[in-house]
Amino acid sequence: MSKNKELLIMRFQKPLFVVLTTLVLSACNATAKPGQVTIYISTQAKQCEPGTGTSLKDSDNALANAGINTERSACGVHGMPIMAMCGAKSADIHLHTIDEKDLATAESLGYKSVDKLAYKGEKGYREQTCSK
Repeated sequence: MSKNKELLIMRFQKPLFVVLTTLVLSACNATAKPGQVTIYISTQAKQCEPGTGTSLKDSDNALANAGINTERSACGVHGMPIMAMCGAKSADIHLHTIDEKDLATAESLGYKSVDKLAYKGEKGYREQTCSK
């Protein structure tokens, strides 16, 4: 192998490793364990109206009151198109990882599987810092 090729490989080896490691770890974080499912529900927050909508704790409590334990909870935003207008519903959602056996009960409370957000190979949502 020529010296130039070796230098080129060495130059991109570390950045490539960092990128691939990040992708692998991100994929692991986004996937529920076997026997679990990630669900979501709208926060009912309104655009241009900070402080509206339910809190993550309220969402956790609603599930707990129905006898559903949450493995993990987070705030997020869905990627579906919404009307951009003050007072209209925002794209903010609450995400919860629960046992798959509790999915029907959660759905009866208005929660849905995040699988319904997937579009063209993308998961259809991303986590974000909770605003409330």
